[in-house]
Amino acid sequence: MGHSQGGIWRINQDTISNPAAFDLKNLSAGTVRFRYILSDPACGIDTAEITMIVSVPNNAGQDSIYTICQGATALLNLSDLTKNPDTGGNWSQISGTSVNLSDSTKVNISGLSGSQNIFRYIVPADVCPADTSLITVSVTPFLTAGTDQTATFCSGSQVNLLSQINTSNNTGSFLNVNNTPGLSGTIWNTSAIPAGNYRFQYIITNAAPCKNDTADLQFIVTSSITAGQDKLDTKFCDGETLNLASYLSANATSGGQFYQNSTIIPNGTFPTGAPLNYTMYYVVGDSISCPRDTAFFTFSKIVKPLATLSGLSDLCENLCQKIVTIYEAW
Repeated sequence: MGHSQGGIWRINQDTISNPAAFDLKNLSAGTVRFRYILSDPACGIDTAEITMIVSVPNNAGQDSIYTICQGATALLNLSDLTKNPDTGGNWSQISGTSVNLSDSTKVNISGLSGSQNIFRYIVPADVCPADTSLITVSVTPFLTAGTDQTATFCSGSQVNLLSQINTSNNTGSFLNVNNTPGLSGTIWNTSAIPAGNYRFQYIITNAAPCKNDTADLQFIVTSSITAGQDKLDTKFCDGETLNLASYLSANATSGGQFYQNSTIIPNGTFPTGAPLNYTMYYVVGDSISCPRDTAFFTFSKIVKPLATLSGLSDLCENLCQKIVTIYEAW
């Protein structure tokens, strides 16, 4: 822009001492007006004005690392982790287990694993350059102590507590809740133990932020055990799920296992299918410290009734029709 020499530059009411090297970084965001004022004794005063709009730099927030426990179910707001970034940017995932980012304020992270789940937020360039932040979500493995367990042993049994837990994680420790005698390491000697109920706990210590996990082990020491009486030809409805424990005799010793064809039926819960008849059995005792005893159960299906209706082709006033119903039921 051409102009006559000898004038002065001002910003607001302040004179700019070195207009050839004015540092713009000190300007506040908003509209800034520079004036060039030329004063001539013969021609008077002339002024030119330059208006400059100063924009705030784009802010995608801060990089951060967020650690969660495996299986965390809380929905994650990614923007919270970048500390109040500018809106209008775009999220993407550049590594790790894929998640749905259609709503970055409610991201389901329950399926994540590993330490390199990296998400990128980019505020696009406008007057100012684009800005980027990275969020790394690291997942701490959760080790389970397994489900609570119940078992029955004859007095004199040598019980390895590790064989009684329902988990592959064997790095935990056992807590002797009531200071029951006979426990050495993981081996419990019941030789001097009176008949009764005894409780231990298996505890897995997890790394933060995961919580520790505990399984209760309830053991019954008895002088004799029984699987109870056989129960034969019990009826069940088509599609029914059988809770086999409900068919045990009242005197049956708890802590045994249910089987079908030598295969354990987990938790004694059996979903029925197409066969009309089933045979299962319940076993207590290990044939070492306690005699083995077995109770058998047989079940037969009550098939759903089939019904058909014929003879009703139409229905008119004052006209009698014969209706024939054919059904099969068991």
